[in-house]
Amino acid sequence: VIVDGPLVCLKLDYNPFTSLRVIVGSLCGYACQLTYDHQEPSCLWEGPFMVVQDLWNPILDAEDSVLAVEVCDNYIAVGTQIGRCILYATRDSEHYFPVWYTLLPYSVHGIIIMKNEDGNGGMDLAVTTRRSFHLLRALRGDVQWERKPSKQRYSAEMARMFLWQTLQEVRQENQEEDAKVKELVSATIDDILNRVEETVQVNFESAVAEQQRSEAAMIASSAIDSILDRVDNELQAEAMYHTAGAANSPA
Repeated sequence: VIVDGPLVCLKLDYNPFTSLRVIVGSLCGYACQLTYDHQEPSCLWEGPFMVVQDLWNPILDAEDSVLAVEVCDNYIAVGTQIGRCILYATRDSEHYFPVWYTLLPYSVHGIIIMKNEDGNGGMDLAVTTRRSFHLLRALRGDVQWERKPSKQRYSAEMARMFLWQTLQEVRQENQEEDAKVKELVSATIDDILNRVEETVQVNFESAVAEQQRSEAAMIASSAIDSILDRVDNELQAEAMYHTAGAANSPA
């Protein structure tokens, strides 16, 4: 399993809820949990599940490195470079939330969590810093731990099923979009073809009408020319007749 950033501290935890947990702290300002559950059929590592992230050191203007981690049941304590000591709790071993916090004068190098035997659910923290040792008492520890049902917990099979379902939904959406696009394109092509046919029909009718007008004009022109030729021939014949009659008359 690979996580981001140089790892400074690591803690193993065995319990009836998660079988095996590995909690790691990083120089990049985060702590996370990896879980191995041998009761799952796949027997794979789950996570990482973030305990805390984006811790910032305002003095160095950089990440506040996690130098120490400690685990006790569903509680995880985190110590940082600028002296933060934070206690986190979880109810499902996946989602963590802070329940207690203090700021010590030096960087935290080690933490030990000890349960009180007074029955009130309190805990003690023994914290070692670069130059001091602190014993912190009367911490509340009343967050109940309930394991999530197997079908609701993270697993590789659930991830595959989720990805497959997402892929099917994306395919369905793409098919619907493709059908809409095809319908729109088909309607557009039909509209263009109809407009082209209408334009061709109008142009064809105009051409036919123009041709008919031209042919009628040619016929009319031919008829007029024929009539004029006949008139001219008759005039010439009449003129020749009168000329011949004048020549034959007695002087």
